[in-house]
Order: sequence, then C-alpha cells, then structure tokens
Amino acid sequence: MIRPLLPSFVIAGFECSTPINRDHRRIDELALTQHDRFVREDYRCMRELGVHAVRDGVRWNLVDQGQGRHDFSSVVPFLEAADAEGMTVIWDLFHYGYPDDLDPFSDDFIIRFADYCYDFARLVNARSLAVPFYTPINEISYFAWVAGDQATFAPHAAGRGPELKRQLARASIAGMDAIMSVDSRARFVHADPLVKVVAPRDANWLHGEAEHFNYHFVHEAWDMLGGAKEPALGGSLRHLDIVGVNYYGYNQWEHTRPLSIVGPADPRHTPFGDLLIQVYERYRRPIIVSETSSHGDLRAGWLRDIGDECLRALRAGVELQGLCLYPVIDMFDWHSGGEPLGMGLFDLYRAANDSGRWQRVLHSPMAEALRELNAKVEAMVPHYRSTSKPPTLRR
Repeated sequence: MIRPLLPSFVIAGFECSTPINRDHRRIDELALTQHDRFVREDYRCMRELGVHAVRDGVRWNLVDQGQGRHDFSSVVPFLEAADAEGMTVIWDLFHYGYPDDLDPFSDDFIIRFADYCYDFARLVNARSLAVPFYTPINEISYFAWVAGDQATFAPHAAGRGPELKRQLARASIAGMDAIMSVDSRARFVHADPLVKVVAPRDANWLHGEAEHFNYHFVHEAWDMLGGAKEPALGGSLRHLDIVGVNYYGYNQWEHTRPLSIVGPADPRHTPFGDLLIQVYERYRRPIIVSETSSHGDLRAGWLRDIGDECLRALRAGVELQGLCLYPVIDMFDWHSGGEPLGMGLFDLYRAANDSGRWQRVLHSPMAEALRELNAKVEAMVPHYRSTSKPPTLRR
C-alpha cells in the first residue's frame, strides 16, 4: 500500500491560467473567478468537504518586475489562506503565462524563470517547515503545441513546437535546481496530458504511427525531465519526481483525427486504470492525477468512473498519490470569455444583489460522488481517515 505524500487523496485544483490568448489578450483565471479575492473562503469550503490539498497558481507575469525584482504581494494572500486553513498547496509556477518582455526561446527566459523559482522557494521556506510541492511548468507538451505550433497562445509561433518543448524542459530543470538549492526536500509534480490514439477504422495502416505517438510523443516531456531523452538538458530521476497526468473525456482519439473521440463504449478504448498502470510501469515514480473533470450533468458520473479506475490502479500496486478535481470551481473559456463553462465541484452564479461577486454554488451530485470516493479511499488507505493537521509554521 502507498505511503501518502499529501493529507487527502482528493486535491482541489483552481484554474490559474494566465496566457496571452489568440486575440493577444492576457487572461487571468484567478481574477476572473475571483479566487484571488476569496481564496480563504474557497480553501475553507474545501476543508469542510474533506479536501486538504490544493493545486493553485503563482502568476509569474505579476511577480516579475524586471531587473531581478520580484513582487510577491499577489500570492501572499494564498500563502496566508493556506496557513490558516491547513492546506497543503502544490504551487503552479508557470501556467501558460510569462512576463510581457520575455521571449521564451531566449536564454534570458531560463535565467529569469530560475531566479523567480529561487525567490518564491525562499518565501515559502521562510513561512513553513512543511515539505513544499511545486509544478514548475504546467503541461510542457500542450503548451509547446498550442503556443509553438498552433500560434494560439503567446509567443504565437508556428512550426517551433519541438524547440519550445526543449526550452520549457530546460526552464523546468533550471527552476527545480534553484528550488532545491533552497530546500532539498522539495517535491515536484509534472502535469502533462495523458492521451492515447488509435488507428482510424478505415486507416489501419496508421497503427504503427499511432503506437509511435503513444510511446514516444506522449511521454516526451517526462522523458526529458527524467534524463531518458536529450540528457544534455540536465534531467534526472530526481527532477522527474512525481508524474502528474491530466486526463479528460477527450484524451483518446483516432490518430490524425483529434475530433474523432474514442469513448468508453468503443472496443479500442483503453480504461484509464490501465493507462495509469502503464505509466507507472514505465517510470516507477509516484503518480498524481493532476487534472480531471467533465461538464454539466456528466460531472458526477465522470468522477465515479475515474475514481473507480484510480482505485483499481491502487489495488494493482500503482503508487497513486491523489486525484485533482480541475477546475474545482468553474472557469471561463480562454478565448471567448462569456459565461462560466459549467465545470467543477462549484458552479459560479452572479450574486443576486448585483455586487459583481461570483457566488460559489455546490454541485450536489458531484459532491455526493466526492463523498463516496473519499469513503472508498479511506477504506483502502487508513492514513486518509485521520484529521489533517496544518503544517508547522515559522513565526
């Protein structure tokens, strides 16, 4: 049985993207959802539901003031809320957004990211004696594709995805080295999409290409961080640390046809538990399901299905350290804006008093699915039955 790293198996993930989108507008999901204003209340809600670990974000674009100056005032309320509510936080340090004056293809990008990681680690270390958790760069593979090939996010490049992926891996490794120079106990969760493609029914000759994609391309960022691919980047097993897998209902599709989703009713579909077992057998590292969710009325059923697959993986010996509901509070589309998307454990509704506040309304069916999952996990792993205690703080 696993030796738990976090105080709860279920993790609350707050959408914290800050990209410059396809319309060249900066998006700030923490501000849009008002989590940056109500973080203490949000954390308290999670604690009351038996969730004592969160994924949350530090906005590098707000922190970096240029010329080596860092202003962490935007994240201090998050640190204070975590202290007060006894939350263990996995800090996202780069969630698609970087300072306006930086070119991610430059050496300066690596240097400034490492400096920022170093200073934030010092801030965390000065406040708490607990082992810190970080995600240096969220979704290296996805960001390299969407920003380096599709020109959808800044730097709005095309045909430079592989180059950007290597650069992001370099930055992640440099950031981890900087953090470990402050606190060698630091743990790192590397969140990347876990996808699976199959040959189309009318194109069986693509089976070999599909398998190559699954084995090499899907795992490439983790392989770089772990030093198995392009060791000159500086990766190692210490850097790979915890494998974070992001998984949604559209993560299996027909090769070359990403809109042709392979769902659970399709015999070509691979159960999620099997995918977790395969990742664990490949790396033999702790795993966290770092993102998973669905929309609308599908949410509760999705959580039950994914939760059962996680339990199956646990019984098979996978060192699965948690499942992150992401987003745990609803979010907004990165490009069209508009109304919330209908995701998460909490829906967002405009306050009736016209105050401009987004009220959090618990999605009851998903809350019941969460209660059921917690009970099943606690029956398997006694550690999670104990009441979570806040970390020991430095005063």
